[in-house]
Amino acid sequence: MLTIKQVLQPKVVLSTALGLALSILFFAQNHAIAESNAVSVGIQTSNAPKAINSMAKIATVNIAQLMEKSPQTKSASEKLKADYAKREQELETEKRDLQAAKDDLTQKVAEHQITETELVQLQRDLRSRERLYVRTQEDFNNELNAARDLAVEKVQNQVFQAIEAVRAEQEIDIVFKESDYITASKRIDLTDKVLLFLEKQSSATANTSTYPTH
Repeated sequence: MLTIKQVLQPKVVLSTALGLALSILFFAQNHAIAESNAVSVGIQTSNAPKAINSMAKIATVNIAQLMEKSPQTKSASEKLKADYAKREQELETEKRDLQAAKDDLTQKVAEHQITETELVQLQRDLRSRERLYVRTQEDFNNELNAARDLAVEKVQNQVFQAIEAVRAEQEIDIVFKESDYITASKRIDLTDKVLLFLEKQSSATANTSTYPTH
């Protein structure tokens, strides 16, 4: 049976610990965007009558790290846990009960404690319970995977918006993500600044949500 723990991986379900961060890490590594802090490079334009050098500020950012460490990821994980942990536990309980019923039936048959008619009826009941369990488990997995995908997309959008906000604040022209370059100086890495932005954003949202309503 798929568990909430497995939802962190593609097409699999989340754990009760809900490391959505790992699923997010996988998702982020397969999407293109850029990296951040700033350095200037000369770009020469050839269309002007004379060579004109314009300076472009570039930076790098580690998307995977942001997706893994952001407080938004933690919040998404906790929400998935709150929404789905109870149902996952119910399915686990039913799975154990089914196995116990099978073991009990096997023992009764071995000890000749039931008639042939009773055996047929009990086997029919078990098959019916198993079919219901499988359908319920599949529905749960599909729903959880869909919720996981939406959570990942939401966090990714928040990370991208934070990168853009920091880029604009630092007056950076181009930002490259970790897989778009071979090596770069740490001084042009905006990852820590973007993470700080996300932390402040999360804190502000949490404070707003605790205000009493009238």
